[in-house]
This record gives sequence, C-alpha cells and structure tokens, in this order.
Amino acid sequence: MGVYVEEELIKMRSLFVCILVFVGTHQLVCSDEIGQCVSLIEQVAEGYLGCLKDIDNTMLPSRTVKGIPDLTLKKCQQQCQGYTFLGLQYANECFCGNNLNTDRFKSVPESDCNMKCSGENRMCGSAHRNSVYRGEPPHGGDNTTHEDKSKERYARYTVLIMKPNILV
Repeated sequence: MGVYVEEELIKMRSLFVCILVFVGTHQLVCSDEIGQCVSLIEQVAEGYLGCLKDIDNTMLPSRTVKGIPDLTLKKCQQQCQGYTFLGLQYANECFCGNNLNTDRFKSVPESDCNMKCSGENRMCGSAHRNSVYRGEPPHGGDNTTHEDKSKERYARYTVLIMKPNILV
C-alpha cells in the first residue's frame, strides 16, 4: 500500500508546472518543483527582476561593494539606498545604479545565477551574472527612471500554474 501511494504522489508531482514570465525582458522560467516556483514568486514580490549578464561589472556602475561578509538582500538594499536598481553578484558583491539597459545587458536563464548569498539562502548571481532587484526610488520619488516609464519593462510579470490533463 505505501509503495502505491508514493508512486501516485510522484505521478501527481510530475503533472504540476509553474511558469513565470518576466514581461519586457522576455525571460521565461519554468519549474515542475513547487518549492522553486514559490521561491521565485516571493522574490518577485521583493522586487526581483531576473538574472542578467554583466559585462566587466558595468551594468550597475554607480556604486560597487565587494567582499560583503554574510551578504543578504537587505544588506545590499542598505548599501544601495537611493538607487533605483541593485544587483547581487558572486555571493558577496553588491552593485547599485539608477539605469538598467536590458538591450545591452541581456537576461540569461535563472540557472546562470547559481551562487547562494553568503548570508542567506537566496541566489546572489555568479561570475558576471547579477540577480537584479528594484532598489529604493531616488529622492523619495517613484521607482522608475524616465526611460523605465516609457518602456514599462522591468516589473511586469505573469505567473501561470498549470496541471495539464494527462492520462497515466
């Protein structure tokens, strides 16, 4: 009886699909693991914009802090107060800036941002890969630059959770 229940649970789990689409950057994240899907949705709620490829640390050049012990999103947010965007990179680096050029710095698969932060169980980019988040708006204004408003591309996403009808 126990083996049968386990086999049925495995079949049921394989029917679950979660798709997270970042509109504007055209990044598509698919997962059949509910834990990964919930984690990504929570990150989006915290302002997560996706995994982007950096070129010689020039994506968010306004402020760079490297070698942060026990790096967390909150610590990087504190370092980037007043900046519109922040990037977590290489497990212990934090980058800040007010512009995000997704034409030059392309979205890459989430699997490219595969290094955990040194201070929490969250992905903090990897080599030349930034886990990018919205920061605080500069000077207490809204959270977008003029360029961002015209393109409306950074914070829009769609979540699809499907359980297709598959005969087993």
